[in-house]
Amino acid sequence: MNATPDATLHLDHWRIMRSRIWLVILVFLLTLGGAAIFTYLNPQNYIASATIESQTGKNQQLAVPNLEEGQLQAPLSHAVLDPIIQRLNLRTRWSQNGECISLESAYNKLHQMIVLEAPAQHLIRISVQATSAQEATLLANTIAEEYVSQETLQRQATAKT
Repeated sequence: MNATPDATLHLDHWRIMRSRIWLVILVFLLTLGGAAIFTYLNPQNYIASATIESQTGKNQQLAVPNLEEGQLQAPLSHAVLDPIIQRLNLRTRWSQNGECISLESAYNKLHQMIVLEAPAQHLIRISVQATSAQEATLLANTIAEEYVSQETLQRQATAKT
């Protein structure tokens, strides 16, 4: 019985695949091992969130249509973050080579760690990403508290005038 050229071609491919299966397994295991080592050695990142409910009066919403955008950027302002940097002593905590970093450097680092979201019209979610779960939680809660106190002081000042 004579074999057709297609049948011998099929058998040749199967023989090549069988001879190289160990190479495929080796590449797979090396890739898996590399990914496992990279994952193990990569520093952990933690995200902590605090949600703030914003209460604005109806007359304020009619007067300022972009109030939400302003409120969303307010937790990132120097008025909110600078007291937090001072209170938590972040300049020395994040120091490099024993020297305190400048206030602006600490502000920039803290600003990069924060992500703001508005899941609903009256909510602001402050998320902080850090390499320590305790630091992320502390920063998110402190930023939320400082923002609420700043907003309360502003409302009291506008109510008195």
